[in-house]
Amino acid sequence: MINEILEFESYVTNPASDTPRLQPKMLTDNFGSTGTLFGLEHVLTIITRGFIFGGFYDVDNASDDELSDTVKNILFSWLGFECAKNYVCDADAIKKWNDKYPQANGWLKEYYFKHCSKKDKSKLWAKIEEKWSESLQGGDYRLSVVSINDVIANALEKGPLKEQCMVIKKDSVIIKSSKLKDRFQYLFCLDEKEVSKPQEKTVEKFLKNIAAYLYLKDNHPEGQKFVLLDRIQLLCWYGLDDQKYEADSWYLKRFLFDTGDKKVPIMTALSVDRGWNFIKFMIDNEFISKYDIRLIDATEIESIDRKKYWIIKDSGHGVGSINCVE
Repeated sequence: MINEILEFESYVTNPASDTPRLQPKMLTDNFGSTGTLFGLEHVLTIITRGFIFGGFYDVDNASDDELSDTVKNILFSWLGFECAKNYVCDADAIKKWNDKYPQANGWLKEYYFKHCSKKDKSKLWAKIEEKWSESLQGGDYRLSVVSINDVIANALEKGPLKEQCMVIKKDSVIIKSSKLKDRFQYLFCLDEKEVSKPQEKTVEKFLKNIAAYLYLKDNHPEGQKFVLLDRIQLLCWYGLDDQKYEADSWYLKRFLFDTGDKKVPIMTALSVDRGWNFIKFMIDNEFISKYDIRLIDATEIESIDRKKYWIIKDSGHGVGSINCVE
């Protein structure tokens, strides 16, 4: 999630992967008949940023119509929709893209047929193509509906894909273990009723939640404590295909912060039991301040004192996809 470059690459290579970043049941509402594709706007925006700022296209010298039509060709081709042929425009840019990412052409359609086990999947896919061809080619900035031009505007605002790392102030006690659950146990305490320490994969989720919060704060006004968390985006980073909206799979209430006077939850989430994908989410700001937790650009790693700080790198998705830079 904080390595947008690897996230982008997961969307344009190997659509038949058995361990995709884009979680099939969450994306499709368990391959339902409504043509739902939850989180599609985020994926299309990542792909568009990779195209526009990836050296394929001279965006500064292109007209709005030329940019729009070229991106539409790229994205509809990625979706595997027939309407892609209606948009060509900058053929050289499209050729460069296809030469570098040949598997991006028809990626989502191949992915869908790989993971959908239903007998009528051709009919279900036809519904998706009908629904999203109309929506994505429609007017801009409509309530609850996204168009390709909306995606382009978001991509231009966000700029080039970034790789960031998370830094955390170290404890005074030196831990020789390489396991996250040992290295970072100083960050939290547990409720007195808890008898077992969290597993390695749970501590990994805990660290990813902190990183996700800091990442999403860039999208909010300065000083705002809560962020709008896209639950699907977070769980795709986990590599967890949870379409049942189970809060316990990501909302780690047992992790507490000892302020000296009392123990408070490190994370707070609102409306988690309503089955919503977008949830108001916060990591305790005093906790972040105490341990000087922040995101840095990957190019700044050498400027960080490794005797004083842990540097956590995002190496993809799934269990074991974050690690400390040694």
